[in-house]
Amino acid sequence: MTISDEFGEDIFESMMAVFILFHKDDTLPVVATFKEAALANKGKAAFAYSGIEEGLQEGIAEYLGVTEGELPSIMVLRPQPESLDKFAYRESLEELTVQKLNAFVDDILEGKLQPFSLSEPVPEINDGPVTKVVGS
Repeated sequence: MTISDEFGEDIFESMMAVFILFHKDDTLPVVATFKEAALANKGKAAFAYSGIEEGLQEGIAEYLGVTEGELPSIMVLRPQPESLDKFAYRESLEELTVQKLNAFVDDILEGKLQPFSLSEPVPEINDGPVTKVVGS
């Protein structure tokens, strides 16, 4: 499924973890691997494709911190009762296999991985009259 303004709400209302492949080229090997993993994990998690330049896709990419220079990227949104956890697949997508992606899915669903927060770096000097608070 491709994230669009029409289908975005359906994806996120399910309360399932949503694995999103951000990419610009449908011919990349990672697209086929992602599709195969989606079939293997049907019912456990939702899988979606997204760009980064228009509408809801642009908003989700910005929310997750995905930029054009980081494409392709696999990011995950996992709804919680009081929050929306964010995860990133940090391994090389050139070496991605269905087995590795399935293990990543299981690790997230079993709570073995820590979500990330977008944050600015910790300032080198932070002792002035105004303190800069960051999430790191």
